Amino acid sequence: MALHDYELLEPILFRALAPRDIKPLARDLLDQFGDLSVMLSAAYARLLEVTGIGQAVIAEFRLIEAVALNSGQRPARLRQTTAEFHPPRRWIPDAKK
Repeated sequence: MALHDYELLEPILFRALAPRDIKPLARDLLDQFGDLSVMLSAAYARLLEVTGIGQAVIAEFRLIEAVALNSGQRPARLRQTTAEFHPPRRWIPDAKK
């Protein structure tokens, strides 16, 4: 099940900003940039034009953009293997053997 852009954006903003209502900022960002991928790759100066966005938020955006780009470069075989990875039960505390 795919998540909506705002559902992905809100936790990103929450990590970078002091505790507050971030929904209006998330809505404003998506209105201005259109979608999450455009926003994550937007120019630094353009992001700073948005009220409420500072270096902490931009750093989160850059980190997530880098992870997304890096994940897309892995061979499909490796992506499938890591997506299907389940740790052995002995790694899980309180697991019944």
